[in-house]
Amino acid sequence: MSVYYLIRYAIALLLVFCIGPVCGQRVRFYSSEDGLPNSKINKIYQDPSGIVWIATQNGLSYFDGMHFTTFRHDSNRPGTLNNNYVTAVFTDSRGTCWIGTPSGLQIFDREYHTFTDILSGSNPRYHISSIEETPDGKHIVIATSGIGFRIFNADTHELDTEITISLNRLIAGEFSGRTYIDSKGIMWMHTERGLSRIDMAGGKVDSHLWGSARERVPDDIAVSVVREEPRSGKILIGTYNDGIFVFDPELGYVRPARGGVSNYRVRDILILEGKEHLGGPHVWIGTEETGIRRFNLSTESIEEADILRSPIDPNSGKVHTLMQDLQGNVWAGLYQKGLMIIPRSIYGFEYYAFTANGEPRGENLACVTSVVRDHSGTLWVGTDGGGLFRLEEKGHTQRFTRRNTPLHNNSIVNLILDKRGKLYISTYMGGITTYSPQEGFRSYSSDPELQKAVHSVYDSAEDRIYYSTHGSGVVRVSLADDSIERLPDNTIPSYTNSLLLDSSNQLWISAGDGLRCYDKTTGRNDTRCCQ
Repeated sequence: MSVYYLIRYAIALLLVFCIGPVCGQRVRFYSSEDGLPNSKINKIYQDPSGIVWIATQNGLSYFDGMHFTTFRHDSNRPGTLNNNYVTAVFTDSRGTCWIGTPSGLQIFDREYHTFTDILSGSNPRYHISSIEETPDGKHIVIATSGIGFRIFNADTHELDTEITISLNRLIAGEFSGRTYIDSKGIMWMHTERGLSRIDMAGGKVDSHLWGSARERVPDDIAVSVVREEPRSGKILIGTYNDGIFVFDPELGYVRPARGGVSNYRVRDILILEGKEHLGGPHVWIGTEETGIRRFNLSTESIEEADILRSPIDPNSGKVHTLMQDLQGNVWAGLYQKGLMIIPRSIYGFEYYAFTANGEPRGENLACVTSVVRDHSGTLWVGTDGGGLFRLEEKGHTQRFTRRNTPLHNNSIVNLILDKRGKLYISTYMGGITTYSPQEGFRSYSSDPELQKAVHSVYDSAEDRIYYSTHGSGVVRVSLADDSIERLPDNTIPSYTNSLLLDSSNQLWISAGDGLRCYDKTTGRNDTRCCQ
């Protein structure tokens, strides 16, 4: 087995275990100090075998989850990169790895780690803009910034002169810019001077795509990226100076996004697979000044991306390239900063930090001790030392502590909700505070028997709360008259832990010496329940 394939399997394992659930949901960041060849990243690409390539302005690297292996030009050695400024990397369906630089086109030999020139020259006209494969897998389409298109046979790697001449006649120019081939086989060619749809099979090109009498489009549009939204078939068009535009197949022309996003300078668009949002997939965009943003397909507006636990601010700076790997992690090239790897949401779970300012980013204050959802759908979260947090369905978060409420302290032990929607908040060695929308926060009880409450269950039929405690056994609170009493059964130990009220209305009590079942009708521990 070759070294390359050993590396491939190692990368697959490391991406799963080091970026996945074992290492947690923390964003990882790599700079030049960590081995990244250059912080100016042009392209991040994962080939079908799982190798992740990082094309920079000072070399080409692949990343194994721990280390970067970098290739650079060496004039004293044959078979090296022809230029350290790497603009494109692409592996076709046959496994051939194509590399583009301002000095031309090369193929990378996976076995010997060497580069073979396919199209090269010192003239800047050989600058490779993008590399694509035709839908039938027969040809490789090379776009350049000086000699138009070059079409290569995918099997022989020879130039297909006939198709090359035919395609260049369609564009009538030597600057082909970048390309994108959609699911219908239509090639979109975009430059800083415009956008064209090229039907390679039919030999047709359409450059009159912009706007209509109803929807005016600026004359100085500079297109940076084109991507297809798979559900609707709409083409999302990012621009350097006017945000996002949409080509709607039903309308037949390009229109501005409805959400008013013209103030964003878009560098890349990533449509996340396997992650749904508001009836459609997540769409992330890399911008020139505002970092990573999310494009809402329903409103066609740009929102803040929900990236948590990041060592650097993901909402600022230049993001020129985005990529989703085979495990669902997102890789972002932060221009002049480094490489960010954002882990996927494991099995539908998202990490949420409880911070001092209530924002879901930053350092977490304390561990979570209790969670309850009220009748309005709001989530209440108690923490050990950080106080109480309220998370509304729309994402708004509010923090409550002893400074702004009657809470006895910030160590929340237990939360329980009664049938009226009132929240009972137990604090460690501090008693109970209540909250309701009508009354707000109120101090409820400082009874010594409730100061060490650890768990609770609510009996809606009796309108009572049962508390397990460390020192007072099980304490029963009647909400009708606010009376507090310890269960009279002397067999229940002073230190109790969890409680469960079953469908037969029996109260199960766990303690250090085992499990008990309390019959509320007889007022005694029923040993038959545990048999």
